[in-house]
Amino acid sequence: MSNDHASLSARAASPTTPASTHAAPVATAKPMTRAALPTEVLGSLSQSLIAAVGAERFQRDLQDGAGLDVERDTLVVRVSSQAARDVLQRRYDQTLRQIAGQQGLGVEYRVHAPAAPVASAAAPKATSRAATPLTSRSQPMATLADFVTGACNRLGHDAAAAVAEGRLPAGVPLVLFGGCGTGKTHLLLAMVEAMGRKRPGSQCRYLTAEAFMAEFGVACRDDRTDGFRKRLRSLDLLCLDDVQVLASKPGMQQELQSTLDAIRDRGGRVVMASQQHPRKLEQFSEALISRLSGGMSAELSPPDASTATKVVLALAGRRGLMIDEPVARAIVQAVASHVRTGGTLTIRDLEGAVTKVEAVHRLLGNTIGATVPGQTYSQAGAGTGVGAGAAGAPAGGGGSSSGRIGMIAVQRALGEAMTPHATATVVGSGGAASPGSVVARIGPRRPVLVDQVVSLVCDRLRVTMIELSGKGRHHRVVLARAVATALARRCTSASYPEIARAIGRPNHSTVITAHQRLTEQLSRNEMVDAGDGQPVALAALLDELAARIGAAGSARTA
Repeated sequence: MSNDHASLSARAASPTTPASTHAAPVATAKPMTRAALPTEVLGSLSQSLIAAVGAERFQRDLQDGAGLDVERDTLVVRVSSQAARDVLQRRYDQTLRQIAGQQGLGVEYRVHAPAAPVASAAAPKATSRAATPLTSRSQPMATLADFVTGACNRLGHDAAAAVAEGRLPAGVPLVLFGGCGTGKTHLLLAMVEAMGRKRPGSQCRYLTAEAFMAEFGVACRDDRTDGFRKRLRSLDLLCLDDVQVLASKPGMQQELQSTLDAIRDRGGRVVMASQQHPRKLEQFSEALISRLSGGMSAELSPPDASTATKVVLALAGRRGLMIDEPVARAIVQAVASHVRTGGTLTIRDLEGAVTKVEAVHRLLGNTIGATVPGQTYSQAGAGTGVGAGAAGAPAGGGGSSSGRIGMIAVQRALGEAMTPHATATVVGSGGAASPGSVVARIGPRRPVLVDQVVSLVCDRLRVTMIELSGKGRHHRVVLARAVATALARRCTSASYPEIARAIGRPNHSTVITAHQRLTEQLSRNEMVDAGDGQPVALAALLDELAARIGAAGSARTA
């Protein structure tokens, strides 16, 4: 609040009445005297609002996102746009007017557009034109030791190890092919890591086909194609991912063919990943297909039940989660039962499921222990249920003080796939189902509101409602709008126009565009900044937030 407002109110106050030095208690809600300074009035209002809407929402939406001020007999809410005003009015107007009325104040919303962001918005555009050529997307560290092997992928793993250790003859290309989420990218990154570690000074690089095209395009634009070719053709190991995107691009196929020939002639190694066998790559030149088919091809198939269980245990172990093998099998069975018709189980499906279970476990903690109302377990082969808190319950039956993840956390996270009519039966090591192996659904779910989804997204990505509904294009704000739209479509029955109103967008075409852009990012398995400085996979972020939404709904009805 400005000093002018304070002095103006002080002059309006009676000179003979001393100013109040303490804000009125929230519980009694006594009106402030006319001599009270605006700062004291605002302090009392703030305390009342915190009690009414909660400290977190008050700070995010009314203090940081907007701005409160007191001028004479009015509580002024300052917002940056008309859309932000509409959002705040819809959410808080009744509360604001009720609390301000207790102090004898009215409420007024004032829209003001800050000038500073306009000048700074042009700077990134100018910088991006002078940026260095595009490179492959950021990828987490991967090693061959981290790769979980089974009958479905052992050949691909052994071939990758042979390349990294120099056992595969130089100049012989290796093609790893298989569907999405079978581990191709992991092996490519692991080969780069292994060769760089075992042969210090060697030139190794992982690159997506999309980045290959982008770098070549930048080099052509800047007349630097010789430098681009020299960098790639001098590599000791080139790992090229998603090569199928070069279909119907004869110019890029010719460039790749020349690069392969140059690396082969130098005695280097080339490994590529594709969704199809080289002979099945459509709209590829015969010359390029011939070169790829002349090397070694190894298929990575979707994980079988045994491999998938090992994958779940490995993923949990890397995250520091304690989980038993029967619970891991339950996760696999739940995910497999939820795979769409004609689809196959992928490692990304399992990773998303583990993320959901972890989020529910960390969110609810010991509150999902042995005394969850309405939760029952049915012993395999028995007709009577045993209460979750009964003696003799299995150690993995639920959250406990030890932090071990049990069946209740799995059911809470993957409840849609574990309904009473399609439960996952876990078979123990002895071949018989163990007690507590069939998990019943925990009560009905309450409908999820769009406002709840938007609020959760804002909290997770550290974005205010004012930023979300404004015109800003900061990357995290744009991400929050798209994520809120996607989750609202997934978790609620709201239409695009209803979602647009909830996030303060002027028309629903903007949220449709944001949703489509997010879908494209998911197909590329992009990493994003979620506001805490740690890059996270976009798919994992969506699964985490969806799990929180589902867990919160279940917690309210438990």
